[in-house]
Order: sequence, then C-alpha cells, then structure tokens
Amino acid sequence: MRRCLCCDGRFDEQRRLCPEDGEVLIDEGKPTADTGTIIGGRYRLGNLIGEGGMGRVFEAVPLDGGGLVAIKLLRPGFAGEKPEKRFRMEAEATAAVGHPGVAKVLECSRTEDGQAYIVMERLLGPTFEELRRAGKFASAANVVRLMREASEVMAAAHRKGIVHRDLKPTNIILHRVERGCWQTKILDFGIAKFLDRTESLTSTGEFMGTLIYMAPEQIDSRTVTPAADVYSLGVILFEALAGNPPFNARSPLELLRLQATSPAPSLSRFRPDISDELEELVARCLSKKPENRCKDAGELAEALARVGAERPPDEQDRATKTLAINAAGWVGSVLDETYELHEWMAPGRFGSNVYLATHLRTGAPVAVRLWKTGRGAVRDALLDAFRKEARSMGIRHPNLIAVLDLGFNDECVYIVTEFVQSGSLRALIASRGALPPVPAVDLVQGAADALGALHQAGIVSGGLSPETVRVTGSHDRPEKLLIAPFGLTSLKQVETLLGTMVEGDLSDRSLDYIAPEQKAGGEPDPPSDLYSLGLILLEMLCGQIPEPLVPGAIPLPAAPSEEWNRFFLRAIARNPQERFPTAAEFSAAMAAIASLAA
Repeated sequence: MRRCLCCDGRFDEQRRLCPEDGEVLIDEGKPTADTGTIIGGRYRLGNLIGEGGMGRVFEAVPLDGGGLVAIKLLRPGFAGEKPEKRFRMEAEATAAVGHPGVAKVLECSRTEDGQAYIVMERLLGPTFEELRRAGKFASAANVVRLMREASEVMAAAHRKGIVHRDLKPTNIILHRVERGCWQTKILDFGIAKFLDRTESLTSTGEFMGTLIYMAPEQIDSRTVTPAADVYSLGVILFEALAGNPPFNARSPLELLRLQATSPAPSLSRFRPDISDELEELVARCLSKKPENRCKDAGELAEALARVGAERPPDEQDRATKTLAINAAGWVGSVLDETYELHEWMAPGRFGSNVYLATHLRTGAPVAVRLWKTGRGAVRDALLDAFRKEARSMGIRHPNLIAVLDLGFNDECVYIVTEFVQSGSLRALIASRGALPPVPAVDLVQGAADALGALHQAGIVSGGLSPETVRVTGSHDRPEKLLIAPFGLTSLKQVETLLGTMVEGDLSDRSLDYIAPEQKAGGEPDPPSDLYSLGLILLEMLCGQIPEPLVPGAIPLPAAPSEEWNRFFLRAIARNPQERFPTAAEFSAAMAAIASLAA
C-alpha cells in the first residue's frame, strides 16, 4: 500500500499521487519472513522498506514504546571483515557529518548471532527519483531550490573530509518533519571515503558507486575529492531538469566511454526555458576534469543560491526539436476523461514517454505511451501507424503486450496497453552481457511465436529492437520476452519519428535493426521482422552485435559456432528470399541448434 503523509489516506501500489491533495504517496513497504523478528532484544522488525547491495532496511518499533526507527541489517551473505568494516564506516560517517540533513544514527550493534545492524531515524517522504517521476520537478526554480538544499547537506560532509561517492536520486529524500515542513536529507554513506585516512576498502579495479552518476575519476580509479560528489550532483541536477540523464548507452562499456570522454549535451536542448547561468553551472559540474568543477558542494550551494533558474518567456528558444519540456510534467493529467496518469516510468520509442495510469471507470492499472505532438508530420505518422496497430487489438498471446485503446487530442497522441511489470531487453543485455544459448533461445522462442500470431493476422511489427522488447522476471531469472505491435510499415514513418528526438539521444536504434529492404524504402513483411529478431538473438548470444557484421563468420562463444553461423547466415541474409519465410521455421531451426548445446 501507499500512504499520503498529508491526509493519511491509503491507496493501492499503482497510484503515485494522492487524489485528494496531489502529494506524492510513500511506499509503506512489504512484510517478509523477517517481519516480526526481535533485533538486539530491543526492536521488532516491521515491513521491508528498502534494500541495497550489502544491506536491507526495515521499519521497526522499539519495544520500550518509542517512535518508529529504521534498521539496516547487513546481509548474511556479506559477513566478513571488509563488508563489516564498510558497514561500521557508514555509521561512523553518518554520525560524523553532524548535520540535520543526514539521518541520525541511534545505535550500531550486532544481533545475538553476530549479524551487524544500524538503527537510524525513520525518514518519511519521497526520494528525488520519486519526485521527478511524479512531475514535482516540472518547475526549474523548484529543482534549483531542492538541489541547493542537498548541496548544503553535502557541504557539511565535505567540511568534515568525507566524500559520499554514491550520490543518486534514490539516496536523497524529502523528509516530512511536520505538517507543511519538509527537509532534504541524504542517505547511504555506505561507501563514503574519509579523506584523512589511508586505509582502503576498495579492491583494484573495483567500481564504487552507481555508474550513471559516477565521476570520471572514480571510473579511472584516480584520486577522489569532493569534486566527485559535485559531478554526481550535476548529473542529478541535469536529470531532474531534462527528464533523463546526460548519457544514454547500450552497455556499461559504452557508458564508461561516454562518461570518460564525451561532453555532456547542452541542457537547453531539453529545457529551453532555463537561464544561461543555470546551463553554464550544470555544464561546469559535469566537466571531465575535477579542477574545472566547483571545488566542493559548498561552492555549488552558493552558486545555486545566486543563479536564476529560468529565462524570460520571450527569450526562450522556440525552435528546439524537443516536444516536451519535461516528461513528468504530464503526471496528474487525465486523458479524454478516462486515463489518469500517475507516474512517469521511462522514455519510450521515438520521443514518447511511458506512464503508469489508471482507467478511471474500471480502476485497472494500464500503461500509457504518449507523444506530445501538436499537429503536423509526427502526428500524421503516428496516427497512420496506430490505424494499422488497431488491427492487433483483438489478438491475445502470452508474449504480446495487449493494445487496449488509442487516442489523440490537440496536444498529444497516445496508446494504452496492459500494464506488465517488466524491463527492457537492452537493460538485461547491458547488465548481464552474453546469455547462454539455451536460456536465450527459450526467451526468443516466445517472441517468435508472438510474431507468428501477428503475421497470421496480416500484421507486421516493422520495428523490433532490444529497446522495444520487454523482459519479465528478474535479472538472474528472466522469464519471457514481450513485444508490442507498433504498425510501422515504411522507412519514411521511422525517419519522421526519429526526427522528433533530441540530437545525441541514443534511446532508440530502430534503424540498426530493421531489414535492408526497409532501409531502402521497401515495405516490411514477415521475413523483415524475422531479420530483426535474428539480430536480437545474435546480440543476446554475443553481448553485442559483432563489427563488422559478417553472416557465416560470426564468433559465438560457448556455442557450436558452425551451427549458429549457418543459422545466422540465413536469419540475417541481406536477400529476404534467403531468410526463414515463417516464424515457425525460424523457431524450429533455432531450437534444434540450442538442443545440441543443452
């Protein structure tokens, strides 16, 4: 359940904003097997409210009748000298900062069986990530104010010689002190570094932090100073204003390269309303060289206090290609008196954005993919695609995301699908690398069957890629691939929609996966879809598409390459007449080869 801290209302997990007062709802957590356990003879564990790499965080009630606390338990699998030292160092660093913007540490001890734990004050409120997704960062002035408060907290840590090293939106929370009074707090000093200590708990080559927010010097294992935290704060500031981080990548290696060598894109491409001073400050924070940034969070906080957030409306650049200033600004909207948007979930294809929503008449959770188009070529291309996609609304298959509704108004075009907990195939490949042949084939088999069902109804997807294919299950145990029919049938449609994207945005690579005849302007057909699926399978087996792509001579580790090479020689042949004609034949050939490796 989720709870509103203002009216104390309870709502189901799909809703993110309180319908009474518009406040962001907080997650009350979930009970686990450890709920009810007595810790240290003094605290009874409640719901699990968070977890990270080394520990899990529970709400807890003191047995002596005190107020709620939060208890962080070291995971049993992390027992040992180094993890326990890091755990104790987190408690020490948190206590040493001595600022009200850091959660108070009440106790650091062990259970009777030796499990380390930390008792902290219970913080109640949304994280900066939840605020962004809920549309509360639509105002640049509000973003600047909150980021200044976060910087002031980190300034206290820097004055004590402590570098956080893992700042990210989920580690910054807007805590409700009392009604109408909120305070920015920073969490999780688990990998903080004391600059006056020579002891290191980091192994050679070990990354400390979250890659997308990590400073280049952390990636290169160079000396870390407070300027590393300034870089992380700069990424958070960029993401809060733009709606997405500065760099999007297909793999961790690509992200490492971008973080280390590529300049961040201009923030005004995404936010034409922000001032030049704010854009310059964010760019300074994201400098590759630490000496070119603000030297510490205190200097950043002072700069944020002086900077104007927005330029006058008559000076804003109206020629920008960005169609939505901030995707989360649509949260809280109701489309055609039917769909209430609760939370921005992710960017979608071709400049769209995906929202969690509720069908107001049935109360059912749905996903809404929305393009802010106005009138023109983009709107026409989408409506033409949707007319074709509407034919799929009666098709049901376990590996198809069901299309429920299509709509448009003077501002936007949108499509409504069933809501399924899933992640992108791109993210799975990026995190796991190459998959073993048997599980990869098992996953692709379902997608091929779904394509077969579409093809029998005369529908061609025309735009499969790892970005568009979804995965259910967990990172370690992916269960099935899901595809959503889109109805793209011409290169002109794809290029029109790609033209809506901001320069440098890498979130859609449909042109990398469409068949050669589509790239030449031809109409896609079932073999075209199977070409795309063949490339997707190749990337799943290799971890990336080999360069140059030479069918028949593709190295595939841990697989009988001569069999797979023959398969891909046919699956991704340039001549469509040489490919598998049907999804059934594609599946049968793929399954036969996988059985040899089983």
